[in-house]
Amino acid sequence: MKRLLIIEDDPDEASNLVRNMMKLLEVEAVHSPDLFSARGILQSWRPDVAVIDLKLLDSNPPQTIEALPELSKACPFIVLTGQVGLEADSLRKQAIKNGARNFVQKDHVAAGGWQMLAGIIRDAFLWDLANGRKKTQPLQP
Repeated sequence: MKRLLIIEDDPDEASNLVRNMMKLLEVEAVHSPDLFSARGILQSWRPDVAVIDLKLLDSNPPQTIEALPELSKACPFIVLTGQVGLEADSLRKQAIKNGARNFVQKDHVAAGGWQMLAGIIRDAFLWDLANGRKKTQPLQP
């Protein structure tokens, strides 16, 4: 069974993400409310893909993007954000440059439904299989 880490500080959004991705993708999903906890999880548990909100309780969007190169050593990351407009375009470029596999705006998920996000996550699973991605070691403390 594939493993999915969801890093989201809003409890309702996190609950919806976990519930819908478990249903649509048949994955084992673990939730982390912040970057600090996510790092702890990545030290002992290796997800196949992670979804991370840019704005967390302990991290603003630039700080989260700055952490992506380290985090993406553990698994591919899909960035999920509520940012829109020109700010979102700038964040998208920075996130992809720093190792994000994909960048999804929350309003697009709302418009396209959970199936759209599940498809993006499924593509990340398949990309790694097709390209022979080696499992990496958990993050070091």
